[in-house]
Amino acid sequence: MRKYIYIIILILITVKITAQKRSIIFYNENTTKSVRLNKGNLVLIEYQGYLSQIEQKLNYLLSVNDSTLILGKPMLFSPPKQIYSIKIKDINGAKRISNGTQLLKFTLIAGSTIGTYYIIRNNKNNLSYFQELGISALVGFSTRIVINKLFPNNKVKHKFNDKWKYVTY
Repeated sequence: MRKYIYIIILILITVKITAQKRSIIFYNENTTKSVRLNKGNLVLIEYQGYLSQIEQKLNYLLSVNDSTLILGKPMLFSPPKQIYSIKIKDINGAKRISNGTQLLKFTLIAGSTIGTYYIIRNNKNNLSYFQELGISALVGFSTRIVINKLFPNNKVKHKFNDKWKYVTY
């Protein structure tokens, strides 16, 4: 009898673990394009809002359900903030923003700012400390503007139409 109870408990635990979805894949069979959004990815979702207006949300994918995506900002020691629930049938487009893109942008901006500071500092100009900092900050700020214009985060890469389907697992 105990053997059957342990087997039933094991089956219930397995069903509970597999019922939680970890990702969603949008795919188009005609063009063989696909977008995979995993739990924890930074995603940009374009969807039809409450009054049928087009809205965009840029946030982390917290949870995937059979009918909804839950976006929010995860916190380390507290519950997530800025939580949005979006129905999958309302989604018009999506873009996954990789960690490599964010790291590259940060590295370029920080490198240009710090590099400019040390170049100015080593040229023996008659500039004060605050002038050197100001020039390097302006170079860093202008680098940020140029990078954000070249690689925008607010444009959806994949627009979905009637031919796109999705799978959650």
